Amino acid sequence: LHARGGSRVLVGHGASIESLTVHGDLLLSGDAAGIALVWDLPSGRVLRRVTGGGGRLVALGLGGDGRSLMTAARTTGGAGGVQALVRQFDLLARAELERVRLPAGLEPVPGGVASTGRWVALQGADGLHVWEVGGARVPLRLPGSAGEASARGSAFLPVRGERVRLVQVDAAGQLRQWELGWSSGSPSAEPLAAVALPAGAAPHWLRLAQWPGGPVGAGGWLICGDES
Repeated sequence: LHARGGSRVLVGHGASIESLTVHGDLLLSGDAAGIALVWDLPSGRVLRRVTGGGGRLVALGLGGDGRSLMTAARTTGGAGGVQALVRQFDLLARAELERVRLPAGLEPVPGGVASTGRWVALQGADGLHVWEVGGARVPLRLPGSAGEASARGSAFLPVRGERVRLVQVDAAGQLRQWELGWSSGSPSAEPLAAVALPAGAAPHWLRLAQWPGGPVGAGGWLICGDES
């Protein structure tokens, strides 16, 4: 960990780290053994350790109340296929609130937990899906999204209040956007205008970096990388 005052090594995981998320002075980390740690960045101490469930923790998120942790893991289903295991914890009560194994064939996207802690992004062969914590067991498929073969990555961007925006880039360099919210009490996804990335920019991965200290929805950098 590098900061203005120098660097620090945080020791706590016994397996390779699969996901990292920063929420103010808190760092969330998840590993290949399914263990999540909540760190206090100023002191470098582990505040909470969440175990069990198995699978590779590829995405973590902290709810808007600051006390609920959501994890998304890649696990192997009964028939050998990949499944997403989503779990929600109350960090203060040290209790698991919910555990949901979503339909086979949908993999959680690395970093694919929204900052509000209410949405999980899942990639399937037929396109990109989202699932709302506490919602129906069947995730919502996003219209016009790219399937697993041509998708290159997706990322969440806070917009305002409880609404979030999900973006996806495909192999052709098309960036698609959806604004997620609720309509008549059910999750909804409103397609927004697609954006063509510069010629030759066919990214092989995608990450979103929110401007540090900026207000929700103020903007951020969309970072894409090629195969080199």
